[in-house]
Amino acid sequence: MNCNIISKIKNFFSVGCNLIKTAKEIKDSTDSLHRKLDTSLSGKEEWDKLERKLQEKIEEAKDYALANRITLELFGEEHPDMLWMKKVNGEYMWANKKIRHGLLFSGELKDTIGKNDHYFGAQAVRKFGSENHDFGAYCYGSDEVTIGAGTDMTFIEFGFSGGFPLILDVSKHCIRDKQGNIFATSGSGKDITDRIFKLLKLHCNSECANTITSIEDILSDVVYVKEGEGEAIYNFYMDAIKRGGTDER
Repeated sequence: MNCNIISKIKNFFSVGCNLIKTAKEIKDSTDSLHRKLDTSLSGKEEWDKLERKLQEKIEEAKDYALANRITLELFGEEHPDMLWMKKVNGEYMWANKKIRHGLLFSGELKDTIGKNDHYFGAQAVRKFGSENHDFGAYCYGSDEVTIGAGTDMTFIEFGFSGGFPLILDVSKHCIRDKQGNIFATSGSGKDITDRIFKLLKLHCNSECANTITSIEDILSDVVYVKEGEGEAIYNFYMDAIKRGGTDER
């Protein structure tokens, strides 16, 4: 996955938040000064000085937002990995085309912002049927786990999405404000379905499809798999075979 893009997304929100906060602090200072301002020359000079500083911060925030918006639109939007940003309550703040079209089925960005995974999951089940969309049924609340740990974390998340099997190598990151409080998370998901299924197919052919011994070691060339996850992924693969969904999409 492109760590540079993820870093830019994190910086966009964290630095942007700090700039806005700084500008507000300056504005509060100028308001306070204005209330106490007399007609003395020194008072007027101090007022003008703060006004200029405020305007500089506002312009800095505007320029930063513009530069990062272009970065997101040109690189993040078309990036081959799924990229997103959420509030701590799970509502999407931003999501690129890959996740909107391949997992959320939310259409445009404006129709994605402010809604959460539960909403999009319910919409997808109504559209495709519960047998064709159960992504997340094998997983747990990785957003909550990441926020609780307060650090970057990785997960393997999988399930059927719109009728197709999907396995994602997911990285999630905490975004903090100037005081160090987590106010959002960013994430990326690399689709490793075809690579995993090809490895398991080779394994099944060599092992007569009767054993799942050392699945974690077999998959280690593609992704790090925690203890116990190998069996779950193998069972998901066998389920996909029964549904006829292991051909390349």
